[in-house]
Amino acid sequence: MFFRLTAAMRTNRYSVPSDIFKEKSYICIRIAYFQFGTLKYIDVIYIADFQDQNYESEAWFTFDAVWLMTETDLPYAALPEAVKNAFQNSEYRSWRPDDVDMIERESMEPVYVLEVEQGSREMDLYYNAEGILIKAVEDS
Repeated sequence: MFFRLTAAMRTNRYSVPSDIFKEKSYICIRIAYFQFGTLKYIDVIYIADFQDQNYESEAWFTFDAVWLMTETDLPYAALPEAVKNAFQNSEYRSWRPDDVDMIERESMEPVYVLEVEQGSREMDLYYNAEGILIKAVEDS
């Protein structure tokens, strides 16, 4: 089920561009499973899909309209030079980049996620803007 994005989804930290209301922008209700240590719960999150500087973006909000994060699909060329250089000099340099995302969260620096492939293997490489590899996670 989809709902049209409303002004109620604006937050203090993250403001959805006003022109989003003229486009086909919807809030998609998703049931999310979260685990923090031993605490496990299911929650409802709202996701707004929109274009930001010609890039597809997804902003996640809680039920009470608190912004959680934004994930933006980027072309490889739009990565910070430090991230591209770090990848090209890493042990994964021979792997093929498949997808690139920028993740923004409250009080955190943006994280750049490179989804890379080599044969049947896939890895998610998490970099900060300075090109430091934060973690590498194998997709299964």
